[in-house]
Amino acid sequence: MNKLSTYFVMAIGFVALAVTPAAADEIACPREQVRTEVTTPLPDPWWQTPQVGNLQGTRVGEIGGETTLICEYWAYGADVSVMRHPPEGMTNCTAHEGGFTCQGPLIATPLPLPIPIPLPGGIFTPAETPAVTYRTGPLSIPQTWQADFDTGEVGSGTADIWFHAITATERYIEPRNGAQMGIYSGGSGISRSDCVGTSKSANRIPIASAPVGTYICYSTSDGRPGVFRVNEPVGASPGTLEIGFTTWE
Repeated sequence: MNKLSTYFVMAIGFVALAVTPAAADEIACPREQVRTEVTTPLPDPWWQTPQVGNLQGTRVGEIGGETTLICEYWAYGADVSVMRHPPEGMTNCTAHEGGFTCQGPLIATPLPLPIPIPLPGGIFTPAETPAVTYRTGPLSIPQTWQADFDTGEVGSGTADIWFHAITATERYIEPRNGAQMGIYSGGSGISRSDCVGTSKSANRIPIASAPVGTYICYSTSDGRPGVFRVNEPVGASPGTLEIGFTTWE
């Protein structure tokens, strides 16, 4: 087998991936008002007056170890909740006025292989180094904890990211151990070459500068390029940084 044939055999084994968010699902609370009453039978001469309460707010909580969407109404001088689970496969949910937005995990979509370029002597080389995924998945990083994008683990290994809290309101996404990061401003559908070409530094990024939907490109402490997306608000202190990440070779 000659050098040209060897190149094409090797190229077939590589597939470039673009990281894109899954489609979002909007979920509204079931009613603007609800009627509440005591359903337990009462003996004479006792009675109870039903009340109608307006929607007061929404929040995402955890009940029985499962993510739960909670709509809160006023009744009898207190909050009365109705709740449901997110749609199947959509656990990345955020609350807003009147309802919720839920998304699935980041999706890695295959991209076409780069076009070979002829060089003197008949040897071909790709126009761009093929992207090969090294590690990918979701990460939940509690406030003050660190995580490693090479291993996909929280609180162990040589960390690349630190959810650094100086006070309850001054909090940062901070590179660690030689890793570098930079906010990507080109929209979704990010490729390996996009992140390699994004300006990065060891400077920390304020949490306020990375709302839901922000993509941040990085190079790990081992020198691998990658990207992560902020999937949920971190919430009040102590919060949790919920992200989906992909690290390439």
